Amino acid sequence: MGKTTGYPEKNTDNYSINNRINYLQRTRFLQYASDSLVHRLAESMEIIEAPAGSHIVEKGDAGDTMYFVVDGSVRVHDDNVELANLGAGDMFGEIAAFSPQHRTASITADSDSLLYTVNQESLYNVLDEQPEAARTIIQGLCDNESQFVKDVIGRAVKVKVLEHELEIGQRIQKGFLPSDALEIEGWEIESYFNAAREVAGDFYDYFEIKSLGSVAIVIADVCDKGVGAALFMSLFRSLIRSSALSFDIAYEKAGSANKKYKTRSTDKPPTFDDILSYSIRLVNHYVATTHAKDSMFATIFFALLDPKTGEFSYVNAGHEAPCIIAADGNITRLPTTGPVVGLFDQAQYAVKSGRIAEGDVLLSFTDGISEAKNSDGEEFGDERVIATLESSRYGAKETVSRLVSTVNEFAGSAKQFDDITVLAVERRNLNIS
Repeated sequence: MGKTTGYPEKNTDNYSINNRINYLQRTRFLQYASDSLVHRLAESMEIIEAPAGSHIVEKGDAGDTMYFVVDGSVRVHDDNVELANLGAGDMFGEIAAFSPQHRTASITADSDSLLYTVNQESLYNVLDEQPEAARTIIQGLCDNESQFVKDVIGRAVKVKVLEHELEIGQRIQKGFLPSDALEIEGWEIESYFNAAREVAGDFYDYFEIKSLGSVAIVIADVCDKGVGAALFMSLFRSLIRSSALSFDIAYEKAGSANKKYKTRSTDKPPTFDDILSYSIRLVNHYVATTHAKDSMFATIFFALLDPKTGEFSYVNAGHEAPCIIAADGNITRLPTTGPVVGLFDQAQYAVKSGRIAEGDVLLSFTDGISEAKNSDGEEFGDERVIATLESSRYGAKETVSRLVSTVNEFAGSAKQFDDITVLAVERRNLNIS
């Protein structure tokens, strides 16, 4: 692919022989060619108009024609993967004009475009008339391909730098996830996380709120995938943690001050409902107002658990309904209590409660589980999720493993479409010897 300079604007004059000559004289491909050679090629050129969206070249088709983009823009792609964008002054297909071959990519007009074309027969007819011109064309072709290689190398270096940056982002993002298991007597927490891309929009978290003697459990799914979702993932996660823990810090400070001045505190510690309501409203308000133009949001399941009693309160903001899997195999779902977080500033979120009995498992997951697809495009679906859980009366670790392996078996060779996150909290049956 090559580039010209000083190419003409699109108008009816582009059909004239003089404009075609001027155009060719500015191409790297013909920079060593004589005036007579350029003139003959200009005479042999055909002109095509490609409306926006039309297919100029299809991958796999046999081709023997080179193209020069006079005006407009075209897209080089392999199915849905975009390889390059070409505009006025660019050329493509020059190798095919010398040796017919199957096209290795498709070319589609992004806008109404005007192109000059030269096919192999026309090119060879000109070279038959002027055999000495072959040397200059080959030299120009070599220069053109050499520049193309340099461009590819330049892009490869940029891709390598980008890959390095993504690796750094991946390491940073993993640092946002809990690195150590939370040791709570009589309880076990198990998790699974697998990003569909280098970085993800899913996250999970668990941490203690010591002033309440409680454990916070969070699982969330930021809309979209990739770098943008990952950046907002860190924002949502940090806001939830900081807002919830701010109660803990404030209560501890108040307690320290009372001890120092030997006074009695009349302030009661915040309830689970207080913390959940405050945190989810703060996160929603901040994202919905500060980042309104980005239209980013997250589904969030946020629960506060009392490890001594198994009682918990929760907010389910548009998230996949978590399951409480009883020891006898009975499954209870925890439906939504409010909309997604980050879109509507005035959104309301109800707080509901539940209890995890001994032997029960609280299992939550993102829609990467239920919406996993196989090679036929069929989704795993909620029914398969429930069927898998009903047949797996195990602890947290075994339940997570069984669910993930069942989804992977269903998906088979199909590419993972979305981030997958699973979080299980088990209250052990301490009466079992």
